[in-house]
Amino acid sequence: MCAQTAEINGIIPVAMLERLCEILVDDSGSVNAQLRFYRDENHRRIVAGSVSTDIRVECQRCLGSLQIPLHDDFLIALIESDEQARQLPKTLEPFIFSEGLLDIRAMLTEQLLLCMPLVAHHAENDCTGPARLEELAPTSSPETMQGRAGPFENLRSLLEQKDKP
Repeated sequence: MCAQTAEINGIIPVAMLERLCEILVDDSGSVNAQLRFYRDENHRRIVAGSVSTDIRVECQRCLGSLQIPLHDDFLIALIESDEQARQLPKTLEPFIFSEGLLDIRAMLTEQLLLCMPLVAHHAENDCTGPARLEELAPTSSPETMQGRAGPFENLRSLLEQKDKP
């Protein structure tokens, strides 16, 4: 693909990116991709591009559906081994492919997964998670706990009895 310069611009259904679909609430929508293939001055096969989509994932606070926009601009070197990856400059991301075949869907999936937030959650005002926590929280306060025996009070009395002759 990189024997000469080539450009690909297109739209791919999210459902075709199977690894990405594993973490989604639903697989509707599409991915916009712009890719330019060329060889650099060191004869490395390079893919410069961008990918963007809106996905629906599960909010980690309230477990509701959450829409997240994803966008990534990337500069990838197509390589065939880990050794080649170690020799790349820091400005290039490695993408290993084998047998001269490039799986563009796998490459786009990888880029989208890399730009996912570590923890997906609604904005604080939009999330029902904190309200649920307040519902589940015990209603006792330190003031209402005074006068009650603590959980280790029985243990203390047993230890005191043991120490008495």
